[in-house]
Amino acid sequence: HVKKINTFKVGEMFKYQDFQIEVTKAEIYTATALKNKYQDVPEDAIDENNIIIKLRIKKIGKNDKELDIGAFTIQDGVEGGGGTNPYLYPYLNSNSSGMTTFEKSNEQTIILAFPIERTKKYDKNLKLILALYPEKYEVKL
Repeated sequence: HVKKINTFKVGEMFKYQDFQIEVTKAEIYTATALKNKYQDVPEDAIDENNIIIKLRIKKIGKNDKELDIGAFTIQDGVEGGGGTNPYLYPYLNSNSSGMTTFEKSNEQTIILAFPIERTKKYDKNLKLILALYPEKYEVKL
C-alpha cells in the first residue's frame, strides 16, 4: 500500500531523496527522427518510437551521493511502460554511466530514452516514475 502519491509536471522542480529534480523536456521521437538528432547512435539500438526525457538534477545533501536513474521507469496508461533503453544512454549522456554520481558537480543534466508504443502524447497517462514505494513519485509528461 502506497503511503502517498507525489505528482509533478514538466518544468516543476521537486525534492526527491537528497536531490532537486526537474523534468525540463519530454519529447517523442520516431527512430528516424532520433537518428537525425543523434547521428552517432547505432540504428539497431533505437526503438521504433522513443520518449526522450531531459532531467536537471541538483544535489542538495552535503554528502557525495549517487542517484540510480536506471531504476526510473515510464508508465504509459494502466498497463504499458517499462525501463529506460540502456543502449542509448551512453550516446545521449557522453559523460556518465547508468548511475549519476555527484562528486565533482552538484548539478547535472541527464537524458533518458524510453521505448514506447505510440507516436504522440495524446493523453495525460504518460508518466515518468521515479519510485513506487513507500511513496510514489511521478512526473506527468
